[in-house]
Amino acid sequence: MNSPPSSNFWNGRFVGDNQRYRIDRPIAAGGMGEVFLATDTRVGQQVVLKLLKDTLVASPEMRKRFEREVAISAALQSDHIVKIIDCGVTPEGYPFYVMEYLRGQTLRHLLLCEKRLSVERTVSIISQVCQGLHLAHQGVTLQKDGGHEHIQVVHRDLKPDNIFLVPTDLGEWVKILDFGVAKIRNQSSDQTHLTHTFIGTFRYAAPEQIQNKENLDSRADIYSLGIILYEMLSAADPFGFHIQGNNISEASWVLAHAYEPPKPLREQPGCEHLSAEVEAVVLKCLQKNPNHRFASVAELNQALQAITQPALGSTNTSQKPIIVHPQSHSYPVPAVESSQSDAETIIFQQTGYNQESNDDSVTQIPQPIEPQPTPGEVLPPHPSPYASGNYDSVTQIPQPIEPQPTPGEVLPPHPSPYASGNHDSVTQLLQPEAPQPTPGEVLPPHPSPYASGNHDSVTQLLQPEAPQPTP
Repeated sequence: MNSPPSSNFWNGRFVGDNQRYRIDRPIAAGGMGEVFLATDTRVGQQVVLKLLKDTLVASPEMRKRFEREVAISAALQSDHIVKIIDCGVTPEGYPFYVMEYLRGQTLRHLLLCEKRLSVERTVSIISQVCQGLHLAHQGVTLQKDGGHEHIQVVHRDLKPDNIFLVPTDLGEWVKILDFGVAKIRNQSSDQTHLTHTFIGTFRYAAPEQIQNKENLDSRADIYSLGIILYEMLSAADPFGFHIQGNNISEASWVLAHAYEPPKPLREQPGCEHLSAEVEAVVLKCLQKNPNHRFASVAELNQALQAITQPALGSTNTSQKPIIVHPQSHSYPVPAVESSQSDAETIIFQQTGYNQESNDDSVTQIPQPIEPQPTPGEVLPPHPSPYASGNYDSVTQIPQPIEPQPTPGEVLPPHPSPYASGNHDSVTQLLQPEAPQPTPGEVLPPHPSPYASGNHDSVTQLLQPEAPQPTP
């Protein structure tokens, strides 16, 4: 390795055990290495091969780090993390690893084409990223020296270039790329820690990551996701550098991440329609202090899902929906659409309640237009509202119109209402239209309703039509 080979040097060369992989052409170059399209000659499939960057090969510590992190990345078996197939060293001494070949586009390419994305599409993509990161942040357990070692992984280089979108019949499937530069957090020791080396991309790096703090954890990835979310929704960065163009110095990004407050998302042009909840989630990711961010990607994912779920009932979130179960009455009820076709549940919006009530919820039942009774008709129970009193329920039955007496008619006795009394129940009888009496006829008594009292329930019963007496 007297001089670093060029990218063209690798074209057509074979690497790996038994010269398994043929390098076809370069695809891209990153901070840690160069990426090539290659062919797995054993199975005849295309793969992606990444070589450690020539400037890092000379460092024994970096070589050890690269090999260790490749092994750990291969252990991250998630549907949302690109799969590591193989690894090895070229005859020239360059470490490499082999990944599955994905057909699609990076999030960077999508943003260049569409500028900004909808909230729903943004949440769908970042939610899948969170699922992949969740497994990495939880860590993997590997065998070591006859024992077990638990290792937590922080990506440290999340950016649109490392988020890959694979089109499927069910929508975009997201894969996270480039865990090869990940920061390994070992609960016992960090054997490959580089104390004074920044690895990542300044534009998306968390403040504590730029400062090379030793307690770097998963919340650094959450900060990077905040920058990505901001960019996906606004086609801008949180610090206004997009106005100045692309030639922004690394020092400018370092100062902005450390000291500049992010501009509120809804103040960006074209973002006025975004909800306050969306803005709050993004800005929480961008907190300078890691303790003020989401505690985990699972918590972030939950917040993202909540802002895309439609609210139940009215858009006025200060009112709670009321669930009313209609009684088995014969009078009509308002036709209200309900998703519960089997259980006849009608949902209404609460509009008010008695301020003196101690109930947690108030149920309001709309009253239908009361039908006009006919003589002798039995009407269904019709509950009526009451203002005060110790009543469990009040049921009122409409009385028929009392007939007008004729000359010589003997009217039935009509008891007057009472003012008070401690009665558990009061029974009122509703008389049908009184028949025309004949001389000597005795009519049945006709009780009248009461005005008030401490009653648990009031029941009114309707009497059948009285038979006609004979002289």
